[in-house]
Amino acid sequence: MAFVTDAIFGQVVADRRWLHAHPEVGFDLEETAAFVKARLDECGVAHDGDYGRNAVCAHIGDMSGRKPIVALRADMDALPIQEASGVPFASVYPGRMHACGHDSHTAVLLAVARILKPMEDALPCGVRLIFQPSEEGEVSGARMMVEHGVMDGVRCVLGMHCENALRTGTVGIHASDYMAACAPVNIAFTGRQGHAAMPETGIDAIAMAVRAWDAM
Repeated sequence: MAFVTDAIFGQVVADRRWLHAHPEVGFDLEETAAFVKARLDECGVAHDGDYGRNAVCAHIGDMSGRKPIVALRADMDALPIQEASGVPFASVYPGRMHACGHDSHTAVLLAVARILKPMEDALPCGVRLIFQPSEEGEVSGARMMVEHGVMDGVRCVLGMHCENALRTGTVGIHASDYMAACAPVNIAFTGRQGHAAMPETGIDAIAMAVRAWDAM
């Protein structure tokens, strides 16, 4: 059985290009979340927004707990970068760009929804589709969704990331932790005023910062 038909593939391409042209950043994903919900409505997949601001969660199959629940996750946010690609579907918003592939991830997860919905009665598990905001932001959209209960009853989560270092059609698999997110850290250096002629009576916060930077 060919799960990815020409029609589904064409829809994935169209969805990805629309998302690429309309990037939004952080939790400010009003257009993106509305687009995802509209596509889910088109294929009859139930969804809700109970997991935080502009987070979308869809449900396919038995979610009663009688069967294990598997979650599939995609991130939706873009980056504050000016696009200069010149492609016909380039960002229409100055200073914003899907430079990390989240437009592809979202489009692929929507395709998974289209594929799984017609066979949901035969699935051995319930499937929770997690569309996450703010993967790139300092405040984690994943943490927000978890705190709102998106992982309740979930046996495992499967995620993926597009990789332009691999040939088209190739899937890379890693058995352990991989592509972990960065965690921003803010450090404040507090000094004490002193006279320029008597620097030893003060505490130079700039000197502290330079020493800390050199030690990294």
